[in-house]
Amino acid sequence: MVPPGLNECSRHVPKIIIANLPPFVDEFEAFRICHNYGAIDNIRLRWDSNVRKQSKVIEVVYVSKSQAEQALRDLRTKWIFGRAPRLYKVLYRDSAANLKF
Repeated sequence: MVPPGLNECSRHVPKIIIANLPPFVDEFEAFRICHNYGAIDNIRLRWDSNVRKQSKVIEVVYVSKSQAEQALRDLRTKWIFGRAPRLYKVLYRDSAANLKF
């Protein structure tokens, strides 16, 4: 059941996945790259493949949907450590997202 005043679409929070990063990127660099575009709720750094450890992936969840959309638009034009990142947006359902108190 959707609370009054909210539509179903506002309960989906975008997670941005930034792939094709060099293997030397650490947690601090990942935070620095993503924090330039908005307040971060959660960030995770992982290898693209456990077998061939040639590139890393950052999974970022921003505090608000508008900040995530702005970050996605800005990151499309950036080169990160000499590589063009591959960007993906995944919508996942969060019942506590964007609630108005």
